[in-house]
Amino acid sequence: MSAPPPVRGRAWRLAGRLASPASALALALLGRRRAARDVLAGRRTLVGPSRPLALADGSTLPGGAYSEHRLSERMNLDADRAELDGAYARRLGPKADFAILLRALWASTLDGREAHRDPGDHFNLFGIVVNNSETPRVLRTVESLVDSHPNFILQSLPEAPTEPAAPAHVAFVNANNLNLAVERPDYRRALAAADLILPDGIGVKIALRMAGGRLRKNLNGTDLFAPLAELFARRGWPVFLLGGTAAVLARAESNIARANPSLRIAGTRDGYFAHEDEAALCEAVAASGAMALLIGMGTPRQELFVARNAHRLRVPLVLSMGGLLDFLGGKNKRAPLWMRQAGLEWVFRIIQEPGRMWRRYVLGNPVFLWRARRWIRSQAGGGHTGRRARA
Repeated sequence: MSAPPPVRGRAWRLAGRLASPASALALALLGRRRAARDVLAGRRTLVGPSRPLALADGSTLPGGAYSEHRLSERMNLDADRAELDGAYARRLGPKADFAILLRALWASTLDGREAHRDPGDHFNLFGIVVNNSETPRVLRTVESLVDSHPNFILQSLPEAPTEPAAPAHVAFVNANNLNLAVERPDYRRALAAADLILPDGIGVKIALRMAGGRLRKNLNGTDLFAPLAELFARRGWPVFLLGGTAAVLARAESNIARANPSLRIAGTRDGYFAHEDEAALCEAVAASGAMALLIGMGTPRQELFVARNAHRLRVPLVLSMGGLLDFLGGKNKRAPLWMRQAGLEWVFRIIQEPGRMWRRYVLGNPVFLWRARRWIRSQAGGGHTGRRARA
């Protein structure tokens, strides 16, 4: 790791120590008394890495009450502590610290108090039961769903006479998905039939906060794909990719193979096919030997496709991944980390695709929060658990 410019680095650290009383007072006013005591004692600074960090120039950078890692955790993002601390050390200076403080202030506005009631492993929005989990538990659940599924044996024995069972279905919900669930009964039924529904986006986080609850992790398909791919590769489970244009799909397949050379892609099909082609497509998926079908056709089309064809797909697992293939194929870019830490990934999506996304976010987000408030008030602590895999 390269050291920060020595003059600027030392000067900025000295300024931080001189300003420690003011920093401690600010932390105390924010209710972080323990952090305030640590700042006064010189064990921490207001802003810094997540823990003391040895630099290449032989000095040690003390940990900060606010850090890139803490901010990522506050916004329910999975983050690599060492990577974020290293990035902070390379950018050491007032500009980087001020940016972290601004994001921390904004995160506090979105998140409210530090502690909320943990709603348990599930929470209910509009009658859709969403799992409140974290990445390691989701991976264990996915592995269990495949291992215990009847189609697991069928894929190992292609000539087995037994009729295939409906695959386990993993879906994701954000504010737009839940708006559609309210507006479209067919989509609502397809979504409610999924075995595992995972929360995605700042809208779901805010809605759960309205109910006094706490989201454990933001579990979008794009972030989950890398650990899922590692799981599938380790277990020797081939995957079938469905969605995107032919060109985007080809690039996505190439990028997946480059990042995960031991993951076998059993087959691919772009997402532009007619309704009458679905039977042949399902036969191709069933004959491919895939253990998991990854669909990136967007909502509600992908979930409705699964609902219509679950009985003939033969795979043990289907994952409705939304725009994943567009990201992997380079059609769309992921929002930078600072925007995700601020809950502003939706703004980045609007900038990339204003014609398609402005209505979903500019109009849809306020409508979702209004609906969520009405739903929460109407439930008054009620709800149901439904049929769900525990994650």
